[in-house]
Amino acid sequence: MNSHPKRITIVRHVPMPGKTSKIFHLKKRYAKRLAQAHRNLESTIKEIRYITSATKEDNPNEPIKLLEINTATSASGFFPVTFAPAKDIPFSSTLVEITPEEAKKLKKKELAGWPDDWVLGEKL
Repeated sequence: MNSHPKRITIVRHVPMPGKTSKIFHLKKRYAKRLAQAHRNLESTIKEIRYITSATKEDNPNEPIKLLEINTATSASGFFPVTFAPAKDIPFSSTLVEITPEEAKKLKKKELAGWPDDWVLGEKL
């Protein structure tokens, strides 16, 4: 029999910053609401994606970010537009509207200006 005591390692789960906070989930809920409102206004929107920043999403001052692929917009490259909080959306929001052709460039990481810390998230 071995007389050495057994070592016990305790592994603690550390949540990934910006992905599990209440603020992150609240902003995502409002992002879905905002995406639906935009879709209701513009039938030419083909896809809306949620954009996150690697470590900023649990900050209430970091805007909700949406990428809209719209067939009726003109190709202008990466041009984010930020809006102040509104009565029914308590966070500021940033909208990036691109053409389907620009979306192809984005997939290939060829769309100039895309911030390094922005991550293209799920479809809304």
